[in-house]
Amino acid sequence: MKLKENIAKVIGLMAVSLLIPACYNVKHGKPIEQGSVSQIQKGITTRAEVERMFGAPLSATMRPDGGRMLIYNYTQASGNFAPFVGAINQQTVRQMLQVLVDTNNVVQDYEFSGNTNQ
Repeated sequence: MKLKENIAKVIGLMAVSLLIPACYNVKHGKPIEQGSVSQIQKGITTRAEVERMFGAPLSATMRPDGGRMLIYNYTQASGNFAPFVGAINQQTVRQMLQVLVDTNNVVQDYEFSGNTNQ
């Protein structure tokens, strides 16, 4: 008899917990500081200097000319999650830095993009 009551209580608590909203904060990568991006100089900055500023790239793809495309990415998403509704009050930060280095590991070009969605 007591076992059935305990099982009923556990099931009841589980059912109620499914209705409680939750918060979330998910991060991927390392934030890309715009002040550091502005220090990159085409034709002067080296791959080693870029990696000192930003760490190891998420990926380094070889290009047909022998150079490399270094990719840095950062994403952060936070907000609340309500059962049967989904994500609410979501805020997202996305940043991407692409750096093109030549066969001598000197920066030839770069592009930074970033946005915040609230």
